[in-house]
This record gives sequence, structure tokens and C-alpha cells, in this order.
Amino acid sequence: MRRVLQLAALGAVLTFAAKADVVEMIFDGLVSPTTGVALLADGDEVQNYFDGGEDSYGNTGPNYGVTFSDDATTYSNAEAGNGTGTAPFGGDPFGDTALTFVSGGSATMDVAGSGFSNGFSFYYSADGQSTISIWDGPGGSGDLLQTLTLTVNTSACTPSETFCPFTPLGVSFTGVAESVTFGNTVGLVAFDDFTLGSDIPATSEPGALKMLGLGLVCLLAVSRKRRKLQQDTGRRFES
Repeated sequence: MRRVLQLAALGAVLTFAAKADVVEMIFDGLVSPTTGVALLADGDEVQNYFDGGEDSYGNTGPNYGVTFSDDATTYSNAEAGNGTGTAPFGGDPFGDTALTFVSGGSATMDVAGSGFSNGFSFYYSADGQSTISIWDGPGGSGDLLQTLTLTVNTSACTPSETFCPFTPLGVSFTGVAESVTFGNTVGLVAFDDFTLGSDIPATSEPGALKMLGLGLVCLLAVSRKRRKLQQDTGRRFES
């Protein structure tokens, strides 16, 4: 039993530690510093927001070293509460705002610096077949590390929600990726929760903290049981 607890604790702690190497980008994460209302709404180009720079609305984001081509644009549905949401999205488990591509034959996401490895995952809703390619160079250059085909998965949850539901999907690869290209996605696919470093979309932060807490509790229980056993053994030898 003690061995089982030790393994469970170690697994939970390692899971939390591994999460530290994973970058998760959810497009509902931007809010106005004055009103608290989501600003990644209709027609907001992501641009350099996830590179510590600005989106087309002037919001400054976290520095993950990730930039998007100008056609990577976010839209919100009417439930977003920002007064401008009109997009036909529904069933997005991460909120009311999603990413889509509005022009061009192939959009690009670049990951500067050290790039990312192991996997790439996301949630998507597609009204047509599209492809995603992962490259070891910037701008869709260098060697092709992996290709992923997106199949049609929309079921139109309501007449106003063409892109619904959102399905988790991911792919693993060997090597270090510096860019991802999205082919034939214009007007056909909506995305949310881009995760770099894992072929499984990242879990929510409360879930990760719960895993860490479970691991620490298990380690504490094992430590106390071992200490009590040592004390009991010492008393038997003393008597």
C-alpha cells in the first residue's frame, strides 16, 4: 500500500512539473483593465499579443514568444457580454471567444527562440476539411515535422451556432518546432486553447493544482506512516 501511495504521489507531482513546460493560449483571456470586459472580440487580430506585444486593439499580453500572421483574428458570440459578439460559435469549453483565419491560403503561427517540442493540441470546430503542418523553421520553413488533418465535426447546435461543438485534437512529433501553418482554414475552422508542448489540450489550472495537492498529501501520509513505524520499532527494542 505504501508503494502505491508513493507512486501516486510521484505521478501527481511529475504531472504538475511537466505542466510547467507547456504553454496554453486561451483566446478569452483578454479583458479591459478598466471595465473587465473581454476585448478579444469581433475583428481583433492577435498579432504579437502572445509575444509580450500588442494585439490590434492595443492590449498587451504574456510573453510566450508566439506571434500570428495578420489574418489570425478573434471573434466572440453574442453570449460574450461585450456588446459586439456576433460570431456563430457554440459549445466552446473555454468561453465565448474563438480564433479563426479570415484571409489568405495559409495562416502562420511562429514560435521564436527555443521553439516547442513534444506536441501541439487545441480545440476546434470545422465546417470543411483543413490541414495543419508543424515545421522546424520559422514561417513554415525547414523540415516538416508533422501534419494533421482536420475533419468536419460541426453539428450546428442551434441555428445561430454554425461552428459547434468544439472537439479536442492533438498530435505528437519528434524535434523542435518553430512554426505551425494552417491550410484551407479561412472561413472553415474556429479554434481555442492552443497548447504547445503537449498532444493533449492542457487541463485547467484548478485541475493541475488539485493534482499537485493530491501528490503532496500522499507524500505527507507516507512520511508520517514511515516515521510512526520507526518510532514503534524503536519502542519494541527499548522494552
